[in-house]
Amino acid sequence: LQYLKANEYRTALATASPLRRAQRYLQNVGIWECFDQKIGGEDVRLGKPEPDIYLTAASRLQLPPQNCLALEDSPNGITAAFRAGCLPVMVPDLDELREKLYACVESLDQVMAILS
Repeated sequence: LQYLKANEYRTALATASPLRRAQRYLQNVGIWECFDQKIGGEDVRLGKPEPDIYLTAASRLQLPPQNCLALEDSPNGITAAFRAGCLPVMVPDLDELREKLYACVESLDQVMAILS
């Protein structure tokens, strides 16, 4: 976020969570003020995986969606960003899944190494 601000990128928080809850969490870690625009689930009619939240974010940033990189941690978020015409980038939130995983691979051909 510091890099984005230093390089004058416009930023938006587009969360399916209620904005008040997101604000509490992000203020606690000191990054709430890093976003130029903030959109919560209550600000759109249809939630992810529908594109509404990303279309709203792009509009508020005064950017066409195809000029917006969307950093997402969920399949529904990736689908929403894609449907909006944004450039989706997956940043998986493995912390909540890590304890359930036997292994994590980037492609199916890496499964063979687990089997041996």
